[in-house]
Amino acid sequence: MEYSTSEISSRFISAAYQLLEKIGEGGFGHVYKAKHVTTGQTVAIKFLTLSPEFDVEKKRRYIDRFERETELVSRLKHPNVVRLLDKGRDDDERLYAVFEYVEGLTLKDMLRESGALSPIETADVMAQLLDALVHAHEKGVIHRDLKPANIMLSKIGAKIHAKILDFGIGSLTKEA
Repeated sequence: MEYSTSEISSRFISAAYQLLEKIGEGGFGHVYKAKHVTTGQTVAIKFLTLSPEFDVEKKRRYIDRFERETELVSRLKHPNVVRLLDKGRDDDERLYAVFEYVEGLTLKDMLRESGALSPIETADVMAQLLDALVHAHEKGVIHRDLKPANIMLSKIGAKIHAKILDFGIGSLTKEA
């Protein structure tokens, strides 16, 4: 389960998914844009990355955190929360999770590139995010890391659509 970023793209072999390009990385995962081979659907695959320097306990915590993230997202069925489509281990025992691919920019990048949203756009985006959080809280899921980098904005037609990403440090408050 220990591997570098370059090893992911060169050694991940799957009959279901073809990696296209690396699109992000975080504290314990690398994310790739990929294609589902049979449907042609574009997806995002998040791989758990473990450093060889990690002791057994730290590796276990990262694995548990990755598993918790997929469990939390699988509970949520909301148009403003990224959907989990699949998860598994490849032949090298690398853990991965397959999410819907959301075309667009993070709120962080959009604010940096274009400045503040208009008041109307801000109200609409906030309404979408708050509705998604209400849904998550009804399912007992707390995000715990909601920030502009974890909100993806895409424009479909004339409207901005927001999606909450990355439940990596989320928690479960109750069994739902």
